Amino acid sequence: MSEEGVYEYRPMRVRLSLRTDYIFFPVDSDDFAKTIEAQGYEVKTAPQTMGPIRLEIPGQLAVKEGCNIQLDTNRQILGVDGDSPQRVIEIFEELEGIIIDDMKIDYRDSIKFYETIIDYHIYSPKNPREIIENALKDTKLERVLSTLLGIEVAPFTLRYASKERLPNSTEWMDLRIEPFVRRADKIYAFNVVHRSAEGEEVKKTLQSIQDIMASVVKEIET
Repeated sequence: MSEEGVYEYRPMRVRLSLRTDYIFFPVDSDDFAKTIEAQGYEVKTAPQTMGPIRLEIPGQLAVKEGCNIQLDTNRQILGVDGDSPQRVIEIFEELEGIIIDDMKIDYRDSIKFYETIIDYHIYSPKNPREIIENALKDTKLERVLSTLLGIEVAPFTLRYASKERLPNSTEWMDLRIEPFVRRADKIYAFNVVHRSAEGEEVKKTLQSIQDIMASVVKEIET
């Protein structure tokens, strides 16, 4: 719970992943599971296959230091989920190193994109519902919608995304902040999706997410 003048940032979901563009994903999940188990990862679900062409059933493969590791060879995705941006990055980079150095599989030229998905709750000493309502106050659209609906309405969400790009683009940034529905007078729900072929840019967003959140909240509350 936040005290007067104090903000608290609670991670709900932190994810970092990559997707390659092979016809067949070069990393065999059985070999991958055995290799990372030898490196101190706890394998949770043994890879399952269906049929002679080895269509694999994706799921949580392993855990380490509070992070969940997924390897979906059908969709060619390697992903790490956790609650600490720095730890997620460290585990993700460790897995990349294991694949490239230990398994001798260099897939870097075939990476289609990296992606981070970040969900936080921000506890604010101010009232998020009132802040969001006033951020775009008394616009023409607000007046028109109030007339059409027969009740006074106001913005509930602020959302900004990459200009002149589609959401399914390889290069995509999407930021959303809104009152958390169950405690709209105390908590912001904050979400960022960043996708890019430039992995370091995606990791930079994840690494600096607390500074980004603090700057966004400061901007809309002042």
